[in-house]
Amino acid sequence: MILNLLKHGLRSLKKQKAFVFINMIGLSIGLECAIIIALFIRHELSFDTYHEKKDRIYQLVLHGRLGDDETYYKYLWIFGSIAIFTGIPSPHCHCLV
Repeated sequence: MILNLLKHGLRSLKKQKAFVFINMIGLSIGLECAIIIALFIRHELSFDTYHEKKDRIYQLVLHGRLGDDETYYKYLWIFGSIAIFTGIPSPHCHCLV
């Protein structure tokens, strides 16, 4: 069965070179995108896993709406840090990156 499939594949490669080339390019681009997405997700999930108290680490974000547009900022200035320490009594320390 496998030998028959191999013969058929080689025959179609000889007859339809352009079609096989397009299929191989599409397959390679699809696999490359899937690998890059998987590596990106793995990288994003690997942050702050080495700390002893990793469940107590938070990131300050700003989510707002201006008209019909929604905005999402995860990089805030010192004002966000000051607001946390004045409004919430529990934080122990903070870091601005």
